[in-house]
Amino acid sequence: MGSRRFPPALPDWRPAWVIVATTAGLGTVVGLSRLPFLTAPVSPDEGGFLVVGSQWSPGSALYGNYWVDRPPLLIATFAVADSLGGSLALRLIGLVTVLVAIAAAAALGWYVSGRRAAGAVAAAWVVAAFLATPLFGTRIVDGELLASPLVLGGLAALVASYGATSKTRMVALRGLAGGLGAGAFLVKQSMVDVLVVAFVLGAHTLWRRGLAPAVEVLLPVVGGAVATAGAVTAVAAWRGTQLSGLWGAVVTFRFAAVGMLAFSGPRLTGLVHAYVVSGALAVTVVAGLACLGTWRQAHAPSSAPWGTAALALIGWELAAAFAGGSYWSHYLIGLVPGVSLLVAVAFRAPGPVSLSLLATCLVYAGVCAAVAWSMQPAPPTSPSDDQVAASYVRDHARAGDSVIVAFGHADIVKDTGLGSPYPYLWALPAFVKDPHLTALDRLLRSPAAPRWFVAGGRLSQWGRPGVVLQRTVDHHYSLALRTQRWEVLRRDQAVTGSLSPSGGRPGSG
Repeated sequence: MGSRRFPPALPDWRPAWVIVATTAGLGTVVGLSRLPFLTAPVSPDEGGFLVVGSQWSPGSALYGNYWVDRPPLLIATFAVADSLGGSLALRLIGLVTVLVAIAAAAALGWYVSGRRAAGAVAAAWVVAAFLATPLFGTRIVDGELLASPLVLGGLAALVASYGATSKTRMVALRGLAGGLGAGAFLVKQSMVDVLVVAFVLGAHTLWRRGLAPAVEVLLPVVGGAVATAGAVTAVAAWRGTQLSGLWGAVVTFRFAAVGMLAFSGPRLTGLVHAYVVSGALAVTVVAGLACLGTWRQAHAPSSAPWGTAALALIGWELAAAFAGGSYWSHYLIGLVPGVSLLVAVAFRAPGPVSLSLLATCLVYAGVCAAVAWSMQPAPPTSPSDDQVAASYVRDHARAGDSVIVAFGHADIVKDTGLGSPYPYLWALPAFVKDPHLTALDRLLRSPAAPRWFVAGGRLSQWGRPGVVLQRTVDHHYSLALRTQRWEVLRRDQAVTGSLSPSGGRPGSG
């Protein structure tokens, strides 16, 4: 009887120093790639969240005097950044976030791949490549970036619990997974990745082994999630944000906003383009197909269906990124944990062909990240329109002045150093919570009206409510400065007539 030939075994790099050295090297490279942009101007989202976080205390709206459809742990992070110095502190928090995410991915890859060093290195490589590429909007410190290490850490803890040597350790790891998973949701509400994987594992256990083992899987996860959510909401309540308001902002608001979300074809094209050229699509497809080869390992009732869980997770993440209508590039960061998990699972039963294809795709993704980084625009040396408008207001403001920007670009509010009497710093909350702009119009007619009003052109572009608002602005405000994008208007009690729409308005800064 002839001897049977087996494919060559995957190299088993057991020494821990291989994982530590590789992860540290990846972290160093990615960290250095972020250094040139630490002092770049803040984006509208970054500026807005810094404004909200800086004054979060009991007030007239959800977070102090402002309302935004974001969870409290995100606002708390920006509050910490503001207390530590503002934009530079925020960028340093973003840098640390990326480093922790790479380390958490290495731990996830180690446990999921069956304690293979190659699996740990590959998972860390995925996170390093896709959190370094500017194609994913990674320069912006936003919810997806800040939630990524929580998701990866939660997934690592959940997977590690299946190899725990004692029941106490198993329960503790699953409680930690639930807590980190809830933390990710409380930073970015679409990132429920840990809970998705836990549900798949619990459903599989229920189907194969019955109710009691399924409860054993899910109960610690749920307990950790509930404990974390309870602690965060308690702190939020202490700072003036109530649970009912949070539920409306974080959960139900998006349903109310569906009709307001405008489909952006160009941004969707850009999102798909970034997903393809970055190598993320190729890695997803090849690793996903390799995961199918692990399904035969899940035939035993006690085996966890890691391939199914990874495919379910990437399916959820793709839906979250592409099902909406906004399609901002940083939505792609939400795919990174799922792709990392797919790659790690693919190393559980690697064949020579799938391993070669996957290695090729991973190298390609790394090269693409390096090329994209080298081609991204350098931080601007001249002020942007947002900065020019904000600088003018800041230089000419008097004590007690306030400003409103119509609509969005809350970085202008942040850079002026003034407050806004209108609680909606972003366009979507403004048009959902104040659909006819009656609250804004009433504010501009009241004694509490801001001295400064910044508009990106004629307000009539916002439909009938904008036409009515434009009349109020024309009656009470005069032009102080015009940039290519913005008109900076100053409230002047002497202004009683309408301003000419042709541009012949009085005054220029």
